[in-house]
Amino acid sequence: MKSDLCPFEEKTYASVTSGVWPEALRAHASDCPECRDTVLCGRTLIDLAARPALPVDPPVSAGVIWVRAQYAQMQRRISRADLVLLTGSLGTTIAGIAGVAIWRWDIMRQWIAAVAQSTGGSFLLYALIATVAVGLYLFEETFFPGR
Repeated sequence: MKSDLCPFEEKTYASVTSGVWPEALRAHASDCPECRDTVLCGRTLIDLAARPALPVDPPVSAGVIWVRAQYAQMQRRISRADLVLLTGSLGTTIAGIAGVAIWRWDIMRQWIAAVAQSTGGSFLLYALIATVAVGLYLFEETFFPGR
């Protein structure tokens, strides 16, 4: 405990809690820094005690916390596995399409030219836009679920 306490500090606190202030003690408390702090702290504590208590949720049991942690860990593992599967399937699909396009390039070139000629070239543009839109949607759902 500090040795430089004011000898009137306890009386000052008693006056703060009771609300009865002798004039000499009030004059001392306005001049003494320790007593001013006591008055400030005492009034603050009284004001806080007068406020209604905030509702508090009951504490959660350790078992519930453990189950939630296990579930979150399982979800992270599933998310990583989904990401690996999605990346693998996307890479396989792209490689397959590229392989077929290279293998049957003469047929693919004729088909692209026929589609472009019959639609005036707009079909390929719309197909590209739709592919990008679907890809972005799947990307968002994969990396930002629940948004």
